[in-house]
Amino acid sequence: MKLSVIFEDKPQRWGFRGDPYFWDYLKVRAENMDILSPEELEQWIKEEYFSLSGKTLTDKYMDFAVIKQFAHGGMSSGGVDNGWWSKEGIPLLKSRLAALDKSGFAEVHEMSKTVEELLQCPCWIIDILPSQVSKDSPGQYFAVEKYFLKGDRMQEIKQKHINLILKLNCYRDISFSDKTVINPLPKHFADEMKKRHLYIMIGESMILSEPDDTHLTVFNPDPQLLELIRQIASGEGLFVWKPTF
Repeated sequence: MKLSVIFEDKPQRWGFRGDPYFWDYLKVRAENMDILSPEELEQWIKEEYFSLSGKTLTDKYMDFAVIKQFAHGGMSSGGVDNGWWSKEGIPLLKSRLAALDKSGFAEVHEMSKTVEELLQCPCWIIDILPSQVSKDSPGQYFAVEKYFLKGDRMQEIKQKHINLILKLNCYRDISFSDKTVINPLPKHFADEMKKRHLYIMIGESMILSEPDDTHLTVFNPDPQLLELIRQIASGEGLFVWKPTF
């Protein structure tokens, strides 16, 4: 996880017109930075402010700097409000760091099975359909599937998948197979599920999620986890069944 995650949600209120541009500037630079401590974060922001403005970031009333690269015309354009950053911006970002820490910023539990091995384990399907459709079934399965894969309908299904995983995260630690952080922020988790193929690790079990598929696949679930998934899936209008390949 990179430091930029704490800049994902922008504040609704700013000080001066240059503040959102400074926020975006910091976010871009943070994309290549690892998580800092709250104290390191504050020091880094102040150093970036000084490098751009030549001024020290203080909490003095009406103290500000005009940064040319953030000026796009109009009164107060390019102005970065020291007071807002000292009293609102930096405290907000530090609180998000604290939330990251509470959500489990730590090394992932070392699993006894690799992703490749888990893919060979027994699996269950979390689906919009109550059971597997047989090859010789009447009806028009592929046409219906194509219908659900389009536009808002696919987004609604993916949101059900996200809801299920986040609700499951209330009971179990969860991580991505390619990350070293457990329990990422919910918004980060949701964004990742919407845009890329994921192996979601839960203890010795794994859920495969793809952004353009109407189902999730659960590998190697223990009985308690499987029952929990069934209950949560039911609340989302989804079904859990074992495939017969």
